Amino acid sequence: ELRHRYRNLNMPREFEIEFTNFHFWALRIAEQNPTYRKEKADEEFFNTYIPNKAKEVITEATYDAIIIDEGQDFRENWLELLNKVLKKEGRFLFFMDENQDIFETFKGVPNHRSVTKCHLEENCRNTKLIIEKLRETLPNATMVPMEGTPDGQPISNINFTSNNEQIAELEKQIKSLLDKGIRPNQIIILTNNLEDGSSLKGVITLGEKKLISTYDREYG
Repeated sequence: ELRHRYRNLNMPREFEIEFTNFHFWALRIAEQNPTYRKEKADEEFFNTYIPNKAKEVITEATYDAIIIDEGQDFRENWLELLNKVLKKEGRFLFFMDENQDIFETFKGVPNHRSVTKCHLEENCRNTKLIIEKLRETLPNATMVPMEGTPDGQPISNINFTSNNEQIAELEKQIKSLLDKGIRPNQIIILTNNLEDGSSLKGVITLGEKKLISTYDREYG
């Protein structure tokens, strides 16, 4: 969204800002390495092999500033690579939520870079009821809703004791949403498991509707 908005400004080329995905950016550099070999696209390939191959061929720092979104997901070797392309007087800007560091990969910025922390407390994505629930779950997290944020729908906690029970409950909930006139493309199921460990692995339909996985298969 930010990329599209910026492009619509039609700024002169000398003022252009590069928007990219870290893995695509690193791959573009790694492919310049004569020793680079395309291997099986698994987690190790994207998280370790490509950044390391890219780091081997970088000879100069080219960026004045590097802005990183979802910084809590950035691994130490990724940041070492980015540090190599950032000028000595350059700046790292991290947008991150330590409460979302579910992979426990973030180890901090390279040690010779100065860091200034700014806490962003305004939640612009969730309804008031969701924010209240987040406060209960994360009592140390400070967040306030944006002005004009709707209350939203009540939140339900549903417990289950097996994968089959969970799938049956999902089926029930989806059918209920569809009966209320909600379209299938307005429903998303989020999981904190990798696909192989999800109870939905192999599930083709729910609520008599085809289940389409948008799981990022390339990056594990």
